Amino acid sequence: MANTIHSFEKNKILKPISQLIGIAGSKASMPSLSNVLLEFSPEGNRATATDLETCAIINLELATPEPLKFLVHARKFTDMIKELNNENIEFTIDGPVLDIRQKQTRYTIALQDTDDYPDIPYPVTDKAKEVRVKTDVLKAAFDRTEFAAARDETRLILNGIFLSFTNKQLVSVATDGFRMACYGQATQAEVDLPGVVVPRSAVGEIRNIILAGAAEDIVTITVAEKSVVFITSTATLTCRQIEGTFPDYKGVLPTGNDRIITANRDLLLKAVRKVASISDKNDPVKILVTGGTMEVLLESEIGRAKENVSVTYDGPELNVNMNIKYLLDVLQKIPDDALIIEAPTDYGAYVLKGLNATDYINIIMPIKT
Repeated sequence: MANTIHSFEKNKILKPISQLIGIAGSKASMPSLSNVLLEFSPEGNRATATDLETCAIINLELATPEPLKFLVHARKFTDMIKELNNENIEFTIDGPVLDIRQKQTRYTIALQDTDDYPDIPYPVTDKAKEVRVKTDVLKAAFDRTEFAAARDETRLILNGIFLSFTNKQLVSVATDGFRMACYGQATQAEVDLPGVVVPRSAVGEIRNIILAGAAEDIVTITVAEKSVVFITSTATLTCRQIEGTFPDYKGVLPTGNDRIITANRDLLLKAVRKVASISDKNDPVKILVTGGTMEVLLESEIGRAKENVSVTYDGPELNVNMNIKYLLDVLQKIPDDALIIEAPTDYGAYVLKGLNATDYINIIMPIKT
């Protein structure tokens, strides 16, 4: 092996390794997890990274004159390859060292023993729990809901995005207990999948590796005993399920909010952004609605800001305090120009949705004063 020169196109090796950097983290207890495993064999060529909770395998469009397998530090290896020109790169392995050459440039980097890398067993999945969707469908499921997932460890089940496939509809839901985002999309999936919770920590890697292709590409989602597997024609990503019972999202959707406000989403978003400029924390924003005017007011240690927005409303005066970050998150995600706010008669959750986007609902609990 020491005398065999392997020649690779720069971009065909740089892109897959770059996609795996997010998973190849640095854990002091297992230094090998900072590495990426590259394998070339008659069965196929691939690059693998894992942090023991998420594992990704990317197919490599490369060939070698003989079988080859090595374990190299993901970030350092990527940084070296980035600096080279867009030409072929020559690799030579001599024992525990990888020699990288391109014209006048030469790098040497120490390799780790491949025996130190964790075994990557392919999870046993149930074909009865296999669903195929287009890339853009799964991307939208995450994009519209991920922001509402919890960021703390008090209730682990809330640190993920709930996915279910029923009656040819994909429903994605996320909540932190104070707000909730719920999005439904029509699919061609024939299989019912009651529900699985994907960790929020894995969603970024799913976007980067599984959803990086064209909108029409197909993703196969399969459920194993304790994991979820996402498969495309070029990559496989496995992440653990968050075990437990996700809250009954249908049961918490308000049904009696009969005070209806209609506003221009862009104008309201601009107003909230303006008053947010004087907040250096999550100061509450005060919303006062009287007739055709919504007053958006924020007071902080720095000062006071107020903006008025024209709305359509014919009910009694409304006065509510909301978490300004929650409100900004929702206003940036609702796709319609016309925004509907459904307010309760007494203290309770507010519903925010687009006039036409009836398949996308957000709820926010106000701040008690």
